Amino acid sequence: MRGDAGDGIGYKRGFTHIEAMLPIWQGDRSLTFADVRLVNFLHENRWEYNLGGGYRWYSDRYQRVFGLNAFYDARKTGDHYYQQLGIGFETLTPNVEFRTNGYFIVGAAHRVIADTGFVNRGVVNNNTVFQRLQTVETALGGLDAEIGCRLPFLDRYAARGYIGYYTYAAEGIPVLHGIRGRLEMQLSEQVSAHFSVQNDRLFDTTVTGGLAVHFGAPAYRTGTGRASWYDVLHQRVVRDVNIVITNTTVGSTNNVPVPPAPPPAQPEELSVESLR
Repeated sequence: MRGDAGDGIGYKRGFTHIEAMLPIWQGDRSLTFADVRLVNFLHENRWEYNLGGGYRWYSDRYQRVFGLNAFYDARKTGDHYYQQLGIGFETLTPNVEFRTNGYFIVGAAHRVIADTGFVNRGVVNNNTVFQRLQTVETALGGLDAEIGCRLPFLDRYAARGYIGYYTYAAEGIPVLHGIRGRLEMQLSEQVSAHFSVQNDRLFDTTVTGGLAVHFGAPAYRTGTGRASWYDVLHQRVVRDVNIVITNTTVGSTNNVPVPPAPPPAQPEELSVESLR
């Protein structure tokens, strides 16, 4: 169970979630698992659901764990649902980790959530100007990657620091590129702390942080000893917690020429018959 406060990429105020990593088959050097997560963005109508799974195996040749995973994500924002597919790759050792994830929007990515209709703004250059403003909610697909390592100066907390890059885009939205720094610490056998800061030109600088309670064994135990390959195999899946959503306002105008004034009425000619 995890709770975070602060603004992130595509959400505000934070979130809470419950996640279960469920082994389907495991041996000394491999693990097949399902992963289920339910997220609430601190609002009764704003939810996300993640359902996926993966496979990890230890390679003697390369002395590391490799992993592949795939997910289906659905996010509810007010009255709309958005869907995406995600795929991920990771390579992990007791001291160094690398992972990358791709996110692909499925179905409608743009929804109009507010519309003023055409409003008369007056006459300009002999044209009546009508303006319309629409607020469009957009789901962005993208990619992220990060590399991290265990921090020796915080070894008693099994602290790990990460630096990462992300990019997201959608039709009508300029491609955004961002950087992220992230820190995880195991405060006790069952409680961990999380902190991240990221920056891009669309969401600017955002900061999040929170705590998680683990009901199973922690991914990395505290202390000065080297993590085992069993610990590495059972590291949690790290990917964006949400389908990235942004709102933009789109304006359109319609110019209608002002019709010319009718010509002045001409006096009627009187005929001889009308004078009789």
